Parts: sequence; C-alpha cells; structure tokens
Amino acid sequence: SSPECAVCLAELSERETTGRLLPVCGHGFHEECIVTWLRVNTTCPVCRAAVPTK
Repeated sequence: SSPECAVCLAELSERETTGRLLPVCGHGFHEECIVTWLRVNTTCPVCRAAVPTK
C-alpha cells in the first residue's frame, strides 16, 4: 500500500512523496496540503515535530 498524505488522507504517488518531505522529520505530504497546514500550524501533522518558520 502507498503512503498517504496525513492532511487530506489521499494516497501519495512516489513522485509526490519525494518532493514534499518535511526536513525535520521526513514525513511526506501533497504540496498544497502541507502549505495550507503550515499557514496555520508550525508542527508536522504526523509527529508534531516543530517546523522552523522562515
């Protein structure tokens, strides 16, 4: 089974997974999902690791 985006719960393709990983923990998401998530939250939606803001 393929990994799924923890934000929208849809399946991630291999291409999507490689380009949308959070550097702090390595969890993968759809780009639009994680961008939307990080506008409101400063943590990974899977493990709650702090995501540094720019």
